[in-house]
Amino acid sequence: MSLASPPATDAPGSALQGALLVVAAGACWSLAGLFVRAMEGADAWQILVYRSAGTLIFVLGLLALRAGGSPLPAIKALGWRGPLAGAALAAAMLLFILALTKTAVFNVVMMLCTAPLMAAFLGRIFLGETVRPATVLAMLIAVVGVAVMVWAGLDLGTFSGVLLSLAPPFCFAVFTVMLRAAKVQDTLPTVAWAGLIGLIASLILVFAEGQSPVISLHDMLLALAMGSLQIGLGMLFFTAGAKRLSAAEATLLSLSEVVLAPIWVWIAFNEVPDGATLVGGGILFGAMVLQAASGLRRRRPPIGLA
Repeated sequence: MSLASPPATDAPGSALQGALLVVAAGACWSLAGLFVRAMEGADAWQILVYRSAGTLIFVLGLLALRAGGSPLPAIKALGWRGPLAGAALAAAMLLFILALTKTAVFNVVMMLCTAPLMAAFLGRIFLGETVRPATVLAMLIAVVGVAVMVWAGLDLGTFSGVLLSLAPPFCFAVFTVMLRAAKVQDTLPTVAWAGLIGLIASLILVFAEGQSPVISLHDMLLALAMGSLQIGLGMLFFTAGAKRLSAAEATLLSLSEVVLAPIWVWIAFNEVPDGATLVGGGILFGAMVLQAASGLRRRRPPIGLA
């Protein structure tokens, strides 16, 4: 779920530190499926209430510590772009958890590989950014991978869940393009907006379905940990590490999320994807590696997953 980051620096000896931090960020993000599967009875919207609250509290705390006081100046500095970008990121977060309740973790996580490609496509349309031939090739490969996974979903009765899995990466891509258009270097205030908007939206949805936001202490603590550790701590690691790397390097290393997420649920809950889904996911992963590796020599604003 990597976000746009400041340009890389070439400080001696910092590349290894940056690489380790970005891999750690991906490892944090990869725990989402494990948290959701470990819930006792909370549904998607109830989980999101406390996950969003955890994200908001954690990020506000980070901003306050960094500013040595109130986090509000950093949030206000974004102007009207902050809520808009935050809304796109919040939608991605909401739809990601919803997708995890509808289909296998492997399906949802592998679809995240399409986010950089979607961002490149949207950047071309709305920002006039050049799409490199390697990116076009990666897009075509990704389409094949998505088609295989959707076809597998038809056979397994999870078609709607697989299609829903495309929504989070699209929202991540919209978020990334918004940040590029605004040339925002500091992403943390947008994550605070995402937490606030996600909290309000999930509360509305809980009450709209006639449910209560009250859940078991077990599920509440897990959801709060998701917001603070899985999202907040992951963002802290990524923003620190990506400053030391090129965009392509950061994107490639953050694929630790895609690699680790299915492993956790396989070990903990024996959730094993079928053969066709593995093939489609492998094709998607190959497209993502091609996209990242093709830019290893370029110092460009990153296209990342959110």
